[in-house]
Amino acid sequence: MTDIEEQRRRVVQEARTWKGTPYHHEGKVRGAGVDCAMLILQSFVGAGLVPAMDVERYTADWHLHRSEEKYLAVVEGHLARVGDSEQSYVDRIAADPGFKVKPADVLVWKIGRTFSHGAIVADFPSIIHAYFPSQMVEEEQLQKIRALAVRPMRVYSFWEYR
Repeated sequence: MTDIEEQRRRVVQEARTWKGTPYHHEGKVRGAGVDCAMLILQSFVGAGLVPAMDVERYTADWHLHRSEEKYLAVVEGHLARVGDSEQSYVDRIAADPGFKVKPADVLVWKIGRTFSHGAIVADFPSIIHAYFPSQMVEEEQLQKIRALAVRPMRVYSFWEYR
């Protein structure tokens, strides 16, 4: 196993320790509450890849009333975008049935006016996310979450693609 594969494994392993944690806006306490942004951050912190950091406060519905890409600004400050597509999962699979992303990559979806929901890839298409509709952190198959599978989606990675 390469160093990068080991780092990816640690991120996914850390994200899985959050499963069952209730959804709580701006939360970042395992077992007590976390949202999708903090789950991603805490998974990379827990894997020892980034230091703990503060994130600017955000309201629960900012993405419904503003066009400013606040979520993407944080994501793109730490992760590299993979490709330039914003196709939904459904459209990407239709165009390329072999489409895959790697464990610990991050998927971000457009909800409302901006890209505002993210998940960590476990074993694609399995994702780990703190999802408001389910009110907890879950590991799910992306193709079974219709509300996400049809939305514009971007792929990001902590590691450089070659």
